[in-house]
Amino acid sequence: MNAATMHKLVERADAAGYEALVITVDTVATGHREKDLRNGFSYNMRPSARTAVRLACQLGGRPRWLYGFVCDGMPFQLANTVEYGYTSPRLTTMGRVSAESQSPTWEDIARIRKAWSKPIVVKGVLTVEDARRAVDCGAQALIVSNHGGRQLDSAPASMAALPAIASAVGDQVELLLDSGVRRGNDVLKALALGAKAVLVGRVMAYGLAVAGAEGVNWMLEMLRTDIVRSMRMMGLTSVADLDDSWVEPIATSRFHSDSA
Repeated sequence: MNAATMHKLVERADAAGYEALVITVDTVATGHREKDLRNGFSYNMRPSARTAVRLACQLGGRPRWLYGFVCDGMPFQLANTVEYGYTSPRLTTMGRVSAESQSPTWEDIARIRKAWSKPIVVKGVLTVEDARRAVDCGAQALIVSNHGGRQLDSAPASMAALPAIASAVGDQVELLLDSGVRRGNDVLKALALGAKAVLVGRVMAYGLAVAGAEGVNWMLEMLRTDIVRSMRMMGLTSVADLDDSWVEPIATSRFHSDSA
């Protein structure tokens, strides 16, 4: 996407009344998602005979879901970009690596900063160096994320990268954590290590796929209940009481008997 198109999207977001802009910096190329390729996944969401045959048993048992899916309209398009000539690409197309880098630069973020007067959030930060650069470019918040572990093999876990980033810039920006949040304990760990909040997109996607809006509410309630249960077991009445001492490894010497 060129700079002119990006500027138009920023202007549209401003005119629509959005209060913050999230800039994702870790999807300049799509990872080689072998599972999605095997399953025939496509961002176009165009059904094929091959997929229909393979999923016939599952689809046949869920007629209401199938009816709703068809009524939603196909093929799916990205409304934000389709008017600028960008259509929903296939996964195989997104996975192709161009000889010319399309990576965003710090200058790109600085230009968006000038065009956008409201808070900017930079998503996809995993190192202290990048966190500091993002702050220097005017970010008010950072999302520590490895994109759900689907992008770069052997990338560090978001939870592992969070403490160092919190120590370096936690007093300058709000930190959020994304990727790997599946249970209430994951939320508490992230808050203890310096995150202000967590993102749970995949949890909501599971609920949405199964039961629509009701499924999303159900999944979030399960997560909330898990958080409350864990806090009670820990003897906590507020997340404000969390700090990194709750997740520090306990030295094994504490369990060694002096007489042993």
